[in-house]
Amino acid sequence: MTNIEQHTAVNFRTYRNLFTTAIRLLLVITIACLFIPFYPKMPAAGLDNSWMFGMNEAIAQHMAFGRDVIFTFGPYASVYTKEYHPATGSLMLLGSVFLALAYTIGTLFLINKERWCLGLVYSLFLASLVYSRDSLLFSFTLIVAASAYKAMMLKETGSEKSKSINLALIILLFSLGLPALIKGSMLILCGAISILCFLLFVMKKEKALAVMSLALPASSMIFFWLVSGQSISDMPAYIANMGPIASGYTDAMSYVGKVSEIWNYLLASAVLCAGLFANRRQFKPENMFLWCIFSVFLFLAFKGGFVRHDGHASMAAISLITAALIYLSVTSNKLNLAVAGLCILASFYIINNYVKTNTAFLKHNIVQTYTKAYEGISNSLEDSHWLDKKFSAAVNNIKESANLPILQGTTDIYSYSQSDLIASGNQWNPRPILQSYSVYTESLAIKNRDHLLGANAPDNIIFSVEPLDHRFPALEDGTSWPALLSNYHPTMLRADNRLFLAKNPTPTNDANPTTIQSAIHHLGEEISVPDMASPVFVELDIKPNLFGHLANILFKSAQLKIKVTLTGGQSQEYRLISGFTKSGFIISPLVENTSDFGMLFGDSSFYEHKRVKSFSIVQVKGKTTFWQNEFSVKFKSLDLPPPIDLKKLYTFDPVTDAQSDPQKAPDSYCLGVIDLVNGVPPTKAMATSSLLRVDGWLATSTAEGPRPATPVIVLWNKNGQVKLIYTRVSMRPDVGAALKNPDLDKAGYVANADVSGLDGEYSLSLGFKEADQVKICQPSQSIVTIGKRTTHADK
Repeated sequence: MTNIEQHTAVNFRTYRNLFTTAIRLLLVITIACLFIPFYPKMPAAGLDNSWMFGMNEAIAQHMAFGRDVIFTFGPYASVYTKEYHPATGSLMLLGSVFLALAYTIGTLFLINKERWCLGLVYSLFLASLVYSRDSLLFSFTLIVAASAYKAMMLKETGSEKSKSINLALIILLFSLGLPALIKGSMLILCGAISILCFLLFVMKKEKALAVMSLALPASSMIFFWLVSGQSISDMPAYIANMGPIASGYTDAMSYVGKVSEIWNYLLASAVLCAGLFANRRQFKPENMFLWCIFSVFLFLAFKGGFVRHDGHASMAAISLITAALIYLSVTSNKLNLAVAGLCILASFYIINNYVKTNTAFLKHNIVQTYTKAYEGISNSLEDSHWLDKKFSAAVNNIKESANLPILQGTTDIYSYSQSDLIASGNQWNPRPILQSYSVYTESLAIKNRDHLLGANAPDNIIFSVEPLDHRFPALEDGTSWPALLSNYHPTMLRADNRLFLAKNPTPTNDANPTTIQSAIHHLGEEISVPDMASPVFVELDIKPNLFGHLANILFKSAQLKIKVTLTGGQSQEYRLISGFTKSGFIISPLVENTSDFGMLFGDSSFYEHKRVKSFSIVQVKGKTTFWQNEFSVKFKSLDLPPPIDLKKLYTFDPVTDAQSDPQKAPDSYCLGVIDLVNGVPPTKAMATSSLLRVDGWLATSTAEGPRPATPVIVLWNKNGQVKLIYTRVSMRPDVGAALKNPDLDKAGYVANADVSGLDGEYSLSLGFKEADQVKICQPSQSIVTIGKRTTHADK
């Protein structure tokens, strides 16, 4: 070889080494930017933001996870949320830096210098697409397992020093305990990976590593648990309570999406798993290990992405890309690129249904990954207190928007919106499962109820009915409703759908309803509800059959639906969650909103129109039955305190005498309708004893086009007496959109009147006031019988 050729070869190796070093450095920087919160989020209002703020505040108030707080997330939740709190900032940084270090070691161990191209692709993938924190945590566990596999291969060939391999494995196995303290459901995946690594090391006769694969994750959990300020005595409860949370999630949170996304994911996953076998002609234990870790990873990502099949599907898709890239790092076959390419195409198909993953989108994400980190570092160098200042400003914004008063004593808020309460400056005293939609099972529901009946019950409750996914409204924390009705009284109902409750001076420690009927019924059967003046409580023990149990383990079973029929004949349908029903809920009256719940504290005549006559339960769809046909039904009565005067709580619209007989307006002059009377569409004959609520919209024709009117509800009886109920404005953007006139967004109206002073049959009409004259827009379509209800089965 000539000197020129030697010089060229040396330069080529030098440039290649520099290039591969740069790629590896890029990978390290990218991982640091993703894991370490250089520019953390700040608290905000809303459902998800509320539990994020709540997890941080729980640490700040030294609450015990597993006892005081039982939720999907653990004491290191901030590593997942990247949300700043002065009390958890150092904890978030510790967990994030440690995970970033372990992730970097594992990634560099898998993607060696010879595979610099894969390192570049993985860096760009992380920077552009891994905005899902679930995907990042999931991918970490697969990297640990794949590193264990590669370590055994390197030891066989002797191409690397055993000491360096063992050191890398010790760090990776030790870090496997932290994800379970970030998100409790990671216990399943981390535990499975730990056990599979143990079996691999046993088969390869690596006794020390086999012991460490079980001991190090457990030691890590204990270490990080103690560092977070938690007591070791609470750790078993934290682990045990993840059982009902994980088992109840599938039924409670399932959501139906596009079936084609599921088939794309399953097909790509099957091809990848088949590709693992194609890489080895002869069977070896480590080959089965490799197949197992990918199968477990892909299966749990499938469950995480498609049980609640909405934007969560992107998490499964991103995990599939991760699996494909790690697959390339541990296998060598001509078909590998084709297998990985298929997985990536399937993933982009899924992701594109939620976000448009074009070049501009990917470029934006890449730029943001690095610039946000740079901006955060720069801010910290310029002002060491900038995070505390942003935190204070964010909390103050929440406080001003929610505008909650300072209440004496401790306070909890239902069903979520913890951010509003914490930011207000009130002393937060949460129930164990702090957001009501997460009370998936009977045991969790009872924990929340017992908190209200215990010595540490909050002095105040800020209450809202806010069901998720069109669930039956009384389901979420429904087991606690008897305790709320017995031990608290309402003090204020605000226009923002919040009912303020204060603890009674002498609260009862027992709010258990009394059984009045018990029987076995069947799916699809019409079940009569006892005719009682007081609210009726029901417990339903609906169980999946064997096929349903298998469906829940492998994916999800069919949803249940409840159809309730009111005494007036109207019907409503809602989603039913079996895990919520066993501990019980109020079936009658039908409580659909916060205002309805407040009525339960008053005289029963105010919710007369919402009494449920009967209900039936069916599987939503599908030829295959996932549920046992028979189920038990227990009806119970509630022993409630004397009713309060609702006039002190509700602002009822006045009922006045008409000064003159209303006149009929020309038909062409009016646009509008009565949509609902006492929550249901108007019929020819209706009845009420105390409350009359009328909703709808009205506009009048003018030379400039339709304009919002001043609606009034007109009642007159056969004696010629005319009563008027003046309405309030209710926003109706649907009307403005339909008639292409933004002014008509204010055409909605609502009247909420106490008509207990009236008696007899009244014609109900819609009218409007013009000057001092009331004009009828709509002839009487309904006769409302107003009078006291006098017959009950319990009287």
